[in-house]
Amino acid sequence: MSPGCISRHMVLALKETSEMVEEDKPEEGRIASMTVLLHGALKVESYVAIVKIRAEWFGMLHSWADSKKKSNLVLSVFKPGVDSVPWLGSFKMLNCLPTHTEPIPGHVVQQLPGLPVPVSDKKSYSSTSSSWLRQATLQADVQKLLRYGRKLPEKLNVFYKELNRIHKAAVSIGFYQLLAGISKILERECTLLPPNAHPDASMQLQHAASLLSKKEIQSNINIIIRPLDTNFQNK
Repeated sequence: MSPGCISRHMVLALKETSEMVEEDKPEEGRIASMTVLLHGALKVESYVAIVKIRAEWFGMLHSWADSKKKSNLVLSVFKPGVDSVPWLGSFKMLNCLPTHTEPIPGHVVQQLPGLPVPVSDKKSYSSTSSSWLRQATLQADVQKLLRYGRKLPEKLNVFYKELNRIHKAAVSIGFYQLLAGISKILERECTLLPPNAHPDASMQLQHAASLLSKKEIQSNINIIIRPLDTNFQNK
């Protein structure tokens, strides 16, 4: 799973600015470069490096291949904040492994759990993760949500279960545009309901559309969208 980012930048080695005598200038492929070394290490091991851009703003260095033969070192910039990657945990817990095994006298080391931050909730093997590598898979998930929405209030529980699954998956990868798009689709579904539709159907669709359009809902993975409490549910 790749975290969402607001921009990507190719990282290039800084060229030598001082003038050198032509015969003393080494070949371009033999010039030592930290950028080349870091790119090679990350690419071979399939690793990424979390970097701090400024206060409470982080990014990720990784190898990016635009073709089968060529790859480059890329900096993916996360959105500002220490919780910009929800499934990884707070970057306040980011720390290096100790390089020594024996304690240093007079030196207090704060023990942090590191990343990813352990969570208290237990994972269930019955829960399925969303994969939207293909457009058809994404369309199928949205269409399933709409089918449940057209059968409200009979499918109230499964509608919100599917809505929360899509919400969590979208926030995990920074796909905020999907939530805004689903919000507009649900608003349109309200206008397409038949005249004999249950009153609760329109109210629940408008409620879900309104919540998905809010920025605090789109960016918070821990929020659970719950049904609107109406007078029709107990009748």
